[in-house]
Amino acid sequence: MPIDAYSPCPGGLDKKIKFCCPDLFGEWQKIDRMLDGEQYQACLQHVDRLIEKQGLRACLLATRCQLLRVMGREEEADRAAETFAEKFPESPLAMAELALSLAGWMRGPEAAEKIVTALKLCGERTPLRVYEAANEIARALAVQGYFQAARHLAAVLLDLCRDDESVLMFYLRLNASPLFPLLIKDPGRLECGPEDAPWKAGCDEAIEWAKMFRWKEAAERMAALAARHGDPPVLWRNVASLCGWLADAPGEVEALRKYASLDVPWEDAVEAESLALFLTEDPLKDSAAVLELSYEVEDVDELQRLLASSPNLDPIREDLRAYAEEDVPPPKAGFLLFSGPRPTSDTAVDPRSFPRLLAPLLLFGKQTDRPARLEAGRVYAGDLEQVESLLNQIAAGRLGAAHRVEQGRNSATRELLGRTFRVWEDATPEQMRQVAERYMERTVLEIWAEMPLGYLDGKSPRQAAADPAYRLKLPAAIALLEFWAEQGSRRFDFNRLRSSLGLPTLDPIDPEGICLDRLPLARLHRLIVEKLSDEDLRQLYLRTRTVNARKASEKFARAMVERPGLARRAETLQAYQILTSMAEDLDEALGWLQRGRQATDALGQSNASWDLMELSLRVARGEFAEFKGMVDHIGRQHAQEPGVTERLTRLFMDLGLLNPDGTPVMPAAPQPAAAEAPAIVVPGGEEPGKLWTPEAQQRASGSKSGLWTPGMD
Repeated sequence: MPIDAYSPCPGGLDKKIKFCCPDLFGEWQKIDRMLDGEQYQACLQHVDRLIEKQGLRACLLATRCQLLRVMGREEEADRAAETFAEKFPESPLAMAELALSLAGWMRGPEAAEKIVTALKLCGERTPLRVYEAANEIARALAVQGYFQAARHLAAVLLDLCRDDESVLMFYLRLNASPLFPLLIKDPGRLECGPEDAPWKAGCDEAIEWAKMFRWKEAAERMAALAARHGDPPVLWRNVASLCGWLADAPGEVEALRKYASLDVPWEDAVEAESLALFLTEDPLKDSAAVLELSYEVEDVDELQRLLASSPNLDPIREDLRAYAEEDVPPPKAGFLLFSGPRPTSDTAVDPRSFPRLLAPLLLFGKQTDRPARLEAGRVYAGDLEQVESLLNQIAAGRLGAAHRVEQGRNSATRELLGRTFRVWEDATPEQMRQVAERYMERTVLEIWAEMPLGYLDGKSPRQAAADPAYRLKLPAAIALLEFWAEQGSRRFDFNRLRSSLGLPTLDPIDPEGICLDRLPLARLHRLIVEKLSDEDLRQLYLRTRTVNARKASEKFARAMVERPGLARRAETLQAYQILTSMAEDLDEALGWLQRGRQATDALGQSNASWDLMELSLRVARGEFAEFKGMVDHIGRQHAQEPGVTERLTRLFMDLGLLNPDGTPVMPAAPQPAAAEAPAIVVPGGEEPGKLWTPEAQQRASGSKSGLWTPGMD
């Protein structure tokens, strides 16, 4: 829309151009035309001349900030934003620009506070620029780990513009992210007090402030009310929610722990302490360094020969160009270092018998400005001595002292859960499952239960279990352990650990008389499904799907497919897909898939989705005659259905059978020592022991991975 004299001030001030800067009206028409024509450089020069002539006007500073950001001149934009905010703190545009700068500097809490200030200054009308900035900041907060602040800001944006599909998709993806525990995904509702509470009027007023984006003031008001009126728990819970919206993790942790210390139900208190743990850096206080080791190498060829011949090493079969820095040749070779040789098939099914992955190794040749070198990535400090000893033994003394660089830190508990082992070549899925079960049993009930933790003041969980002072801390630590295990798809009944430590178990919940909408997400999987109505079951299934509550989703999905009254619902067909994807082995997955296909056929609908899903299962089972037959079937029966060809192409790309440009993948040339085909561990992966599957040609030949992590199917 063309700009006119009654357009809002471009600087965000609560005035029209006619009453703000009428002397610049003609200039604004020129600026508007240049912006429409994307003449950004010319427009910036024009704005700079106007600032030199007219001084620092809000409208000119706002335009200058936006132009600099559009042109990618972020450092200049940041300086301009600071000037803008200092000169016009009453402008929501100034606060929004400053918030963008703070977010770019990874200062999430300050960015959150400034964008909330900008929204508060907007009043009833939110300028597009503030909306766009809030959108960017919500995403930056999510990247920086401030889940509650990111989600609540996204919810605010959806209230402002319900038709913004990109914000809706961001909100849904954030809620479904497996990186955040269910406790943090519960909606942080602000609760009113009882009608006869002497502090109710003050609480209600603070809630009204929160509706006007006065979140910080509302939190301070509720904390003050709590201090004057004997610490009502609801006030501290409200303070925790408001601090979460502001990305104020220390404030939220303090409020949660205050709430947990009050007269509240034991499970509520444990969940509050658990959430406080999730928000804390190094929550169990058991972290140690993760290192990269680098050795200078004199004779690269000889070292490569020694590494390739060592029984403690497997070759990395991934394309090593993925490890090359820009304009730097890729490694000459890559290996996985294990604590011992590969076991044989007669080895007892006991994880203590299997060598453990210690580090990925990359061997680089000599470069113009760097000598030849061997790099060992992601070496946990507890394994450092063993890694250095093995490498010097394998290299026959040809390695000198390692140059060590700390890459980060990791919890000893997470390191324990994420261990990767080397098993025999022909291990069956059933044997792998047995190893997984025994590993988790020993890890949780024997090793972790006796592990001293800083969070427990140096006591082990078993020692802390005997001390009433840890009645909240120990169950909270177990909740954290359970979340980390679920993140790595490790299955274990943690009530066994609670029982072994003499703690209360988390038992089934009778849904009768309970407001299911208010039941915390982390408790949903404990509901007795037989007592749920069909509609309650369906609604709970949908609720758990949106937040990626895996245990509850699987439980409700199993119940739904057995309910005759839900047989014709779309959600029940989705439930079959969930059960197929969550199955513990390929035979079980194929069984659920066949049932889903039959249910779809009974409704007279296309079963193309099931056929596409079966393709992946056939590849995983190494059944390539069936795979080819299914491809032919899809071509005959579904090729004309919308989207099927595109989905089939994407599936082939995911399987590594097609390149991103649609051309067939050529088989890789054989590599030395290729008889063993291990999965690939990526140095510096997001999680300890994170695995990448073998290349498509290895899968296509039916070869099995030689690596196992707890929880693998």
